Amino acid sequence: AVSAARRTDVILMGLGTLIAVVSFLVVVGPRPGLAGSENVVNGACDASDPTCTDPTKSTLKTLADTKANCWSRALKGGCGANGAEQREVMKAECPASCDKVKRKSLKKGLAEPRTAYTALPTKPHRLPPPYSKDSPPPGHLGSLFEMPKRLGFVDEVGPGEYPTPLNFHRLYAPTIDSQRRSIDCQREIDVKCGKKKNKSQKEKDRREKCYSQHREELYWRCGDLSRGTPLLLKGYAKSFPAFTKWSTDANLVNMYGSVPLRGIEIGPRQETRKHEMGEMTLAEFISAKANDTDERAHYVVDPFPPAMLGDVHIPSVLRCSGATEKKMKFYMWMSAGGTKSVIHNDQYDNINCVYAGSKRFFIADARYSSIITHQKCGWVDVNRELDAMGVKKDVDMREQLGYGAFGREINVSSVDLARFPCWAHIPWKEAVVNAGDCLFLPQWHFHHVESFAGEGDRNLASNLWWKRLQKFNPKAGFGCKDETPVPMASLLPKKTLNFGMY
Repeated sequence: AVSAARRTDVILMGLGTLIAVVSFLVVVGPRPGLAGSENVVNGACDASDPTCTDPTKSTLKTLADTKANCWSRALKGGCGANGAEQREVMKAECPASCDKVKRKSLKKGLAEPRTAYTALPTKPHRLPPPYSKDSPPPGHLGSLFEMPKRLGFVDEVGPGEYPTPLNFHRLYAPTIDSQRRSIDCQREIDVKCGKKKNKSQKEKDRREKCYSQHREELYWRCGDLSRGTPLLLKGYAKSFPAFTKWSTDANLVNMYGSVPLRGIEIGPRQETRKHEMGEMTLAEFISAKANDTDERAHYVVDPFPPAMLGDVHIPSVLRCSGATEKKMKFYMWMSAGGTKSVIHNDQYDNINCVYAGSKRFFIADARYSSIITHQKCGWVDVNRELDAMGVKKDVDMREQLGYGAFGREINVSSVDLARFPCWAHIPWKEAVVNAGDCLFLPQWHFHHVESFAGEGDRNLASNLWWKRLQKFNPKAGFGCKDETPVPMASLLPKKTLNFGMY
């Protein structure tokens, strides 16, 4: 009888405690201090919603999932999204995450929520089918900027929002080592090479050898060169001395008029890669471009003269990463505006800064390489053509065919979708780079560029190319903590700037 009474007391106490907890949750409600989606209890439905059958029935799912989603969006630049309206929505929905991104260095806790693992096929992309009756009518649809699969503008950040070197190489230009260390990569290696048996050097060598043997199959998971996200840095170059010192052609002539330029393309404003090449001083070029026509224009595509390197700063996102310890290429691009490039890609990461005029970029992710570089998309590799013809060293043939690999058959101003329907299936983004802005363009991303003249009928830009880092080295370069601007001329003693032509 005593034991039964005690059991009854315990049960009543438990019920009392449960009722007290439920009453507290009802009275107190959601945790204060959070707003928007970070304060939502998933699973509840609104009584005013006609589809809501039982407004009192809620799934008390933890806030962790919602907070993780906010944190993931914040890491991907959501707090600095394009447009004031989008930024305000993000900050209203995820205020805690936005504050955390702004407040912390992100040295810890950068991992995004894990997602379910799915093995990738060996060939992740196939050439799209020909047009169906639901597709746009074939024929000339206009320029590349009128292709239907536009995804909007690239991410952008303004002054005070620029990423630190560490964040930049984690969020926008992830190192090769970090890609190899990813969970998905390791799982894919386990499938091909078997799970790691022990921590011995012999086992490590076995896995590395196996990885090399299956490099092509593991490419999309572990050596994914499409990894990286374009980023527009608004006002980034306005702090460079060049932005004011190079503001007019007269200033350039007075300071650097006698500087020789050996990479001047002379030909139509729309690039063909068959231009005549010339050499002249900067003063002579500025005089010549004043008489440009659509069929015969002058365009500087030349490594920056050493005399001008003191006017441009090393991008702060690279100053302590290790990039400045390796070979880099730094080029000047100058014209009277109105120029259009071919569709192409580069094997290097690239930061392009505009000092006069503006540029408009068509950007397609490198993950669509197997489509874009197909012959049916108008892509041509000149070196392979010359090899097949047995005239690889024939200078005359090279001048007729162009150089490198690019969309030679594509008229970027009037794309023939009857002949090249694949371009209607390729997603792309746009970036408009005005004077004082810089654009980060990841390696292997396909792009086409239109240049527009600014005041004084001039367009002037620079671009810095560097190889994707194997790993981030905070002790290399010029220091992460010191924010003092470092001129590009500081790289001359290191002999890391490559002054050779492309």
